[in-house]
Amino acid sequence: KKITQEEKIFLDQLIKKCDFPKRYNTLIQYTKKELENQHIHYIDISAEPAFIVENEIIFIDSVHLNAKGHALIAYIIDNYLHKNKIINEN
Repeated sequence: KKITQEEKIFLDQLIKKCDFPKRYNTLIQYTKKELENQHIHYIDISAEPAFIVENEIIFIDSVHLNAKGHALIAYIIDNYLHKNKIINEN
Protein backbone atom coordinates (compact mmCIF):
# COMPACT_ATOMS: atom_id res chain seq x y z
CA LYS A 1 0.00 0.00 0.00
CA LYS A 2 1.21 3.48 -0.82
CA ILE A 3 0.80 6.36 1.63
CA THR A 4 -1.81 8.80 0.40
CA GLN A 5 -1.16 12.53 0.45
CA GLU A 6 -3.83 12.87 3.13
CA GLU A 7 -2.09 10.26 5.32
CA LYS A 8 1.27 11.96 4.81
CA ILE A 9 -0.15 15.33 5.89
CA PHE A 10 -1.76 13.74 8.96
CA LEU A 11 1.49 12.02 9.99
CA ASP A 12 3.53 15.19 9.46
CA GLN A 13 1.12 17.16 11.67
CA LEU A 14 1.14 14.44 14.33
CA ILE A 15 4.94 14.47 14.53
CA LYS A 16 5.01 18.26 14.83
CA LYS A 17 2.61 18.15 17.83
CA CYS A 18 4.89 16.06 20.02
CA ASP A 19 8.47 16.47 21.15
CA PHE A 20 9.34 12.83 20.46
CA PRO A 21 11.64 13.57 17.49
CA LYS A 22 13.67 16.05 19.55
CA ARG A 23 13.95 13.68 22.51
CA TYR A 24 14.75 10.73 20.24
CA ASN A 25 17.49 12.67 18.46
CA THR A 26 19.01 13.68 21.80
CA LEU A 27 19.06 10.05 22.91
CA ILE A 28 20.57 8.90 19.60
CA GLN A 29 23.34 11.51 19.70
CA TYR A 30 24.23 10.63 23.30
CA THR A 31 24.18 6.89 22.55
CA LYS A 32 26.34 7.27 19.42
CA LYS A 33 28.92 9.22 21.38
CA GLU A 34 29.06 6.60 24.13
CA LEU A 35 29.31 3.71 21.66
CA GLU A 36 32.09 5.46 19.74
CA ASN A 37 33.96 6.10 22.99
CA GLN A 38 33.75 2.37 23.76
CA HIS A 39 34.65 1.37 20.16
CA ILE A 40 31.37 -0.54 19.81
CA HIS A 41 29.80 -1.02 16.39
CA TYR A 42 26.30 0.35 15.94
CA ILE A 43 23.86 1.05 13.14
CA ASP A 44 21.46 3.96 13.34
CA ILE A 45 18.83 2.35 11.14
CA SER A 46 16.75 5.51 10.82
CA ALA A 47 19.78 7.37 9.39
CA GLU A 48 20.47 4.74 6.73
CA PRO A 49 19.65 5.91 3.19
CA ALA A 50 18.15 2.50 2.40
CA PHE A 51 15.70 2.92 5.31
CA ILE A 52 14.20 6.05 3.79
CA VAL A 53 11.54 4.48 1.60
CA GLU A 54 9.52 7.23 0.04
CA ASN A 55 5.77 6.57 -0.11
CA GLU A 56 6.12 2.95 1.01
CA ILE A 57 4.50 1.63 4.16
CA ILE A 58 6.98 -0.41 6.20
CA PHE A 59 5.20 -0.15 9.56
CA ILE A 60 2.02 -1.84 10.76
CA ASP A 61 1.59 0.86 13.40
CA SER A 62 3.68 3.73 14.76
CA VAL A 63 6.56 1.51 15.95
CA HIS A 64 6.21 -2.04 14.59
CA LEU A 65 7.56 -3.01 11.19
CA ASN A 66 5.72 -5.07 8.61
CA ALA A 67 7.43 -7.83 6.58
CA LYS A 68 8.86 -5.32 4.10
CA GLY A 69 10.30 -3.25 6.97
CA HIS A 70 11.92 -6.29 8.56
CA ALA A 71 13.43 -7.33 5.23
CA LEU A 72 14.82 -3.83 4.77
CA ILE A 73 16.46 -3.83 8.21
CA ALA A 74 17.93 -7.30 7.55
CA TYR A 75 19.37 -5.95 4.28
CA ILE A 76 20.91 -2.92 6.07
CA ILE A 77 22.45 -5.09 8.80
CA ASP A 78 23.80 -7.60 6.30
CA ASN A 79 25.43 -4.83 4.27
CA TYR A 80 26.96 -3.28 7.40
CA LEU A 81 28.40 -6.60 8.59
CA HIS A 82 29.98 -7.31 5.21
CA LYS A 83 31.17 -3.75 4.59
CA ASN A 84 32.91 -3.66 7.98
CA LYS A 85 34.29 -7.18 7.55
CA ILE A 86 32.54 -8.36 10.70
CA ILE A 87 31.48 -11.51 8.88
CA ASN A 88 33.06 -13.31 5.94
CA GLU A 89 31.60 -13.38 2.47
CA ASN A 90 31.21 -17.16 2.68
